[in-house]
Amino acid sequence: MAFGLLLAQLAFAQDLATRLADPEMRYAAVKSIVDSGGKDLALLLSWTEVPPSGVNLFQLNLGLIEAFRRLRAKEAIPFLIRHMADDISGINNGNIWMKADSVVETRLPAIDALIAVGPEASKALIAAPWDKMRLDEQIAALFIVSRIADPAARDFLMSFHVLDAREARYVREGLQRIQEHR
Repeated sequence: MAFGLLLAQLAFAQDLATRLADPEMRYAAVKSIVDSGGKDLALLLSWTEVPPSGVNLFQLNLGLIEAFRRLRAKEAIPFLIRHMADDISGINNGNIWMKADSVVETRLPAIDALIAVGPEASKALIAAPWDKMRLDEQIAALFIVSRIADPAARDFLMSFHVLDAREARYVREGLQRIQEHR
């Protein structure tokens, strides 16, 4: 009996991974995860460390990012930070930062997910080792912190060493959002 239950759980997990990694089936898979109240969150989080075999990892990560965004899963913050600069077009280049903010959030879905998670994501980004981040990751982190506009980020934004007009805009907008939420 226990062996049969284990086989059923393994089959369910493989099926879920396959559906998350399939762009055609992803919406329904994420909807079922959200509708279940996130009861499979531990399984999803385990895949951020040891992904299941037999699925496209890039596509699976996109599915995980969407599920974590919809669940507002604080537990997924480290995974989302690792993927915050991953462009769904498969082309990671600096030109994304020349696009409209809505394009940035669409093409870099982990950014949208971290914004959805909220202040806990902002705090994690502020505490992250910025000296170990690539430039595109630093810009992504600044973009996220400015969008979340957690009042606890005020000092960080005030002391941020701005290098260009884009970063200055993100800092200015973040401080403005914090002021508006008082």
